[in-house]
Amino acid sequence: MTQPTQEQLSAMKKIALVIDNEVVDVLHCDERLAAILLSDATMIDITERVLTETIKLGYSYNVDSDTFTE
Repeated sequence: MTQPTQEQLSAMKKIALVIDNEVVDVLHCDERLAAILLSDATMIDITERVLTETIKLGYSYNVDSDTFTE
């Protein structure tokens, strides 16, 4: 895997991850991911769920029943 060029690094958005008022990490990401992360998105760990469920982009999430639907 090749390393990003200086031009690519300069174009990336930099986002500070803050927990309890302390910067715990800094992410370098493209503009689309930065916009998603900064939009106050709900984040759900689906690591185990994808083994038995189909979860794709565009699906709806119901917070009350904790389910995804097409």
